[in-house]
Amino acid sequence: MRSSTLIPKPNHFDYHKCLQVLGDNDFECLHFKENGTIVKALSKGGHPFAFRISEENEGLKLDLLNGRSNYLAVAIFYVREWFDMDRDLKPFYGLLNENPKLSFLLEHFEGLRLMGIPDLFEALCWSILGQQINLSFAAKLKRRLVENYGERLEVEGKIHYLFPRPEALAPLDPEALRPLQISQRKAEYLIGISRLFLEGKISKQHLEGIGDAEAVQETLLKIRGIGLWTANYVMMKSLLLPNAIPYGDSGLNSALYRLELTNKRPTKEEVDAIFEPFDGWKSYLTRYLWRSLSLNT
Repeated sequence: MRSSTLIPKPNHFDYHKCLQVLGDNDFECLHFKENGTIVKALSKGGHPFAFRISEENEGLKLDLLNGRSNYLAVAIFYVREWFDMDRDLKPFYGLLNENPKLSFLLEHFEGLRLMGIPDLFEALCWSILGQQINLSFAAKLKRRLVENYGERLEVEGKIHYLFPRPEALAPLDPEALRPLQISQRKAEYLIGISRLFLEGKISKQHLEGIGDAEAVQETLLKIRGIGLWTANYVMMKSLLLPNAIPYGDSGLNSALYRLELTNKRPTKEEVDAIFEPFDGWKSYLTRYLWRSLSLNT
């Protein structure tokens, strides 16, 4: 049974600017973009299903492409979190307007949302794959991992993939991932984290329940394979915490350098000084600084 609904758009929401940052590489495999629409697969109770998002009037139209009509609520919850639709950006834009060196970000990117990764396991695995390599190669690794160990669903003549679940990776020996060009160390990290999820030692619900961002960071840093960059990336992209800064991120450093805000390799203290006026919006400032790299200078 096909079901659809319209999700009202909040103020300061630009669907097409959000769409532009979804899969800026040729190796994206977890959603499919075409003519202003997005098709994505999710799972409910072990049953995969797909939905399509498009813009219609004052909202996002969400159409189920297969599965039961009650899957619609799962898709709505996911999309609202994915596009960070429940956050009022007006205070952030006020801070940008007050900053002479950064106010141009509002002119170019008003309406752009954080664009998160709601699945904590996916966010952790993606951030581990991306450690110390360029984005393009990291995306290749993710695609190989997904195609070999993720579920697949055929809808409307196209194959859609779901990110592998912990139970698919946990039983593996690290050598099983080496043919995918995933390093021995990263394979160990991925499998180790998969086992922690299966054992109930880490979950999104647990991290969200901690409340204090510093305590969340410390909890993540205790996990093998997670350093300061990875912890803050996950806190920003999956937990949607407002003050997460992925220290040492090459893209962030490049943006700060291009804007003449710092040296090419700023220290943590230098980054903190730049971000200090944006308390409560440091994650969003990171998102917009990343996007500034798309501008010609």
